[in-house]
Amino acid sequence: MKLTQVKLHKYKSFLTEQSYAVEDRITRIVGKNESGKTALLEALAKSNYFEDNTEFKFDKDLDYPRSELIKAKKENPVVLTCEYELSDEDVESVEKVFGRGIISKQTFSLTSYYDNTRTTTGIAVDFNVFKDWLITSFDVGDQGKELLRVATSFSDMENIVSENETTPGMKEIQAELNKIKKGAGKWKNPLEGYIYITYISPAIPKLWYFSDYFSLPCRINLNEFSTGKPTGSLSSEEFKIVKALFELSGLQLSDIQSETNFESFKAQLEATSNSITDDMFEYWTTNQNLEIRFDIEHASNNIRYLNIRIYNSKHRVTLPLKNRSKGFLWFFSFLVWFSKIQGNKNSKYILLLDEPGLSLHASAQNDLLRFIDEKLAPEYQVIYTTHSPFMIDSLKLNEVRTVYDTQNPKIGSV
Repeated sequence: MKLTQVKLHKYKSFLTEQSYAVEDRITRIVGKNESGKTALLEALAKSNYFEDNTEFKFDKDLDYPRSELIKAKKENPVVLTCEYELSDEDVESVEKVFGRGIISKQTFSLTSYYDNTRTTTGIAVDFNVFKDWLITSFDVGDQGKELLRVATSFSDMENIVSENETTPGMKEIQAELNKIKKGAGKWKNPLEGYIYITYISPAIPKLWYFSDYFSLPCRINLNEFSTGKPTGSLSSEEFKIVKALFELSGLQLSDIQSETNFESFKAQLEATSNSITDDMFEYWTTNQNLEIRFDIEHASNNIRYLNIRIYNSKHRVTLPLKNRSKGFLWFFSFLVWFSKIQGNKNSKYILLLDEPGLSLHASAQNDLLRFIDEKLAPEYQVIYTTHSPFMIDSLKLNEVRTVYDTQNPKIGSV
């Protein structure tokens, strides 16, 4: 399944309805600072974020245009509508059950509201295909077939089956209809609802967001981290990226707290760091002499810190992570955060990158473009924002969408 169109109704600086087409592989959102690029990605991310995160939920008081907030106070406005297209694989998963042609339209829309509810429109199934499936799947005899062929809708089918329950095979069909109706929830058309909830909804891609805020800190209070929530020196974003690093290493909180297991703890982190760094250098041509190093510091009051430093093998010096190569830190942090979804075959993802590689040199930005094109785009749809001309492939200008602030208080960003 892929995202094909996004329609943004009203969100932050977007005061009038705006829409843009999404490319199959890479969509490049270009604009100046404060033009609305981040808001564009934020709204999309909140529509189906990849994990349960209160920061990626719509909040009308914070997200709705301030100039119109009083008028919308008692309403539940629409935020955005996403149009998706089913892949052949998605269609085949339904056809394997109900027969070829059961899906009569491969596009549908998902609309998100400010109370974080969603509605689905455009799901279309062929009832006649479903009817033929019932007739061929259950032994109802010639009389039962004639009765079932009269049905023109799901409710018709229910009535016919109910009125002829003594006919062979009707009880089995009744059980099937009841299962479908129960699985459809509150949908008016039970067949459409059942197919959507059972087969289509699980295949909708989740939105994965990354920005400069998700960066590894240079010093981590392990005692604080072991509480399982961001406190003290770690911001919520830093906590998440550190947690991702530890999860990637296969480390448990007990490993951090153990008095005797710190060498193993450090070894696992270093092995993870080396693995990511090796992958990274395939696309990091700026400086091949850098690597991440970890050091466990035993401070007073039995507090332990994990210090993260960058080692330059050419000059044989180490510096704290925050003092050296912001571009290297961004790329490394991105790969750590990306590890949370990489290899997860149970869900599909769309990658939203907000100003990726902003601190990179032009040549390194070219490496990043190559990474996005060769490593990410073959598996994921990618939407990223930028104001750097070096982050635009001049041979693929058809993938560019421009955003700017009109400075008109009634129009906003477009």
